[in-house]
Amino acid sequence: MHKNDIDNWLAINNLQKDATLRAMESSLRVPIIAQSVDLAPAVGPQVDAEQAWSLATSALLDFLPKIAGMILHTSNAIPRCLTAREGTGEQGARARPFTYDNGPGHLPFVSCDYRGSAADILDVVHEFTHALQIVVSHGDPMPPVARETCAFLGEAILIDWARRHRLTLAEHLDRAWQDAGAVYLGPDADALSRALHGASAPYDYRWNYPLARLAASALLREGNADDVVALLGSGSKAPANLARFLVGAAPGSLPPLSPPTASPVDAYRQVGAITLLDLQTGHESDQTSIGERYDRLLDCMRKQTAFIALGGSGNPVGYALWRSRPGDASAFAVDCCASPGEEETLMRALQSAVPQIAGHVRIAARDIAKGRADD
Repeated sequence: MHKNDIDNWLAINNLQKDATLRAMESSLRVPIIAQSVDLAPAVGPQVDAEQAWSLATSALLDFLPKIAGMILHTSNAIPRCLTAREGTGEQGARARPFTYDNGPGHLPFVSCDYRGSAADILDVVHEFTHALQIVVSHGDPMPPVARETCAFLGEAILIDWARRHRLTLAEHLDRAWQDAGAVYLGPDADALSRALHGASAPYDYRWNYPLARLAASALLREGNADDVVALLGSGSKAPANLARFLVGAAPGSLPPLSPPTASPVDAYRQVGAITLLDLQTGHESDQTSIGERYDRLLDCMRKQTAFIALGGSGNPVGYALWRSRPGDASAFAVDCCASPGEEETLMRALQSAVPQIAGHVRIAARDIAKGRADD
């Protein structure tokens, strides 16, 4: 690939520029404001590198039983180095994880600078899934967007497995997924958008991450295990398998206000939608007066920390408001509400559009449900 040629990148991934821009714009309709969602690094429970490798094996076996033999072969036979080591770049920089494809007929090699954090666990399953994809596709080279989609699917599959079997671990993994998503769907997406709009920039492998992250979320939302197996084994034909998950619009949402361009009509529309949901569901906020509630809503809109999800007919079905707790920017107070039966619609929309706070909303919703059960 020529270092300055976005067209070559599109061709390698069998993507059309206009369709790619539409996919990103529909899926990223709520801007990712990294500075207003300052999450601290997640540190996971005590899990050593080989245990992380085993967790990846268990989760993928559970989700993809049809290729159990290939998963076990990947788990048992793949050569790997999962020890902590220093990188060769800036002083103190960590070595980046990677999977090296040794070509048809040879097993790939996996390397991870593993130090025990939740992010490191996700790195292990990410690289495990890269290796699995090479095994399942029999070494047929896969374009990078599809290749990274496979790896992100592995991460999401592990998180889903942990939610069912290792809840404490799942909370740490969720946090690490959100932290990474703030980069993939923030600065990385911005860089890709600038390149697609004609800005002169050298090729950056990170261009592959935003679309891959969005495609993985869409595939798990709209597809099934058979679709994942088909993608893993499709090699150079992967773009055809991935196409329908790249063009679909994300769950609907109303964009956050961005003064000074936002109009009073937009503000009243969003305040009205949130108030209507409160009335319909009997949701009680922590404000003591109408004036305080109104001021809080406007403040969230100005800071772009208000999110409203829309149903299939365009009607509001849920919202989330968030803010940092005083004295601790990494802890969030979350106020969320959804129409009965629309809780997952709200969560899917948040995960697609504002993934860095979706986990906080899920945890808050679970705590509310637990509190009701205790009553």
